[in-house]
Amino acid sequence: MTFAVPVIVPIVEGPGDEAATPVLLRRILYERLGRYDLDIVRPKKAKDKGALIKRLENFLLYARKTPGCAGILALFIRTSRRSRLPCRA
Repeated sequence: MTFAVPVIVPIVEGPGDEAATPVLLRRILYERLGRYDLDIVRPKKAKDKGALIKRLENFLLYARKTPGCAGILALFIRTSRRSRLPCRA
């Protein structure tokens, strides 16, 4: 019997984030935290920040359906001080 490794499902804005996010998250998990019991799957990608913000709930529901989903990480890249994000730091 095999058990699937729990996965983190990233949600990102665009193609650059889609390529970089799994690499960065794996490095943090493996090299910094020593966590080999989690994996990162291919990110769910919006076409841009506006689409991601507008349809965030849909993206979260879609990500939750990923087999083995143990967590969801939505990444918003703030490009200026006037960028509108759904939350504040």
